[in-house]
Amino acid sequence: MAEEATGGRRRRSPSRSPQATAGPTEASEALRAAGALLARRGRTEREVRERLRTKGFDQPVIDTALDRLRNAGLINDHSYASDFARSLATRRGLGPRAVREQLLRRGVPRPIADDVSAQWEDPERQTAQARQAAASYLARQGALPRDARRRRLYAFLCRRGFEDEVVREVLSEVVPEG
Repeated sequence: MAEEATGGRRRRSPSRSPQATAGPTEASEALRAAGALLARRGRTEREVRERLRTKGFDQPVIDTALDRLRNAGLINDHSYASDFARSLATRRGLGPRAVREQLLRRGVPRPIADDVSAQWEDPERQTAQARQAAASYLARQGALPRDARRRRLYAFLCRRGFEDEVVREVLSEVVPEG
């Protein structure tokens, strides 16, 4: 086999033909490598593709492995995005904008990221999440002048990806002007 070891990575020699790279042994190696990645945590198709590429697998082999994983239901960007968005919104208290950004960063295609993050745009749900995030944040802040608490809380909720209307509503409830 025309491979050389370089720091744990397999490098294919450029002289190999595309037909030779898509052999069953290499496809099995790619599937094992992808399986090991997916066993650690869920990943997007783009993440798996990039990781296999950095491990030195050729494009036809990667495509074959990803097709098999997709057909077996082991890679599904929509399912991954839904689970990850739920975790971001409920456990980390992120709003829909921040959820969308995180999904895109992870390699979820934009249409899927938009669709999934839209589920978290319900104003009532967002307001409840923002209230919870605000209460947790203020509990950690200690004694501050009211204006400083308002400014910091406003910035915190905006960074969390909540819509302006929701931020203003929660701010007026939790730290009223006066």
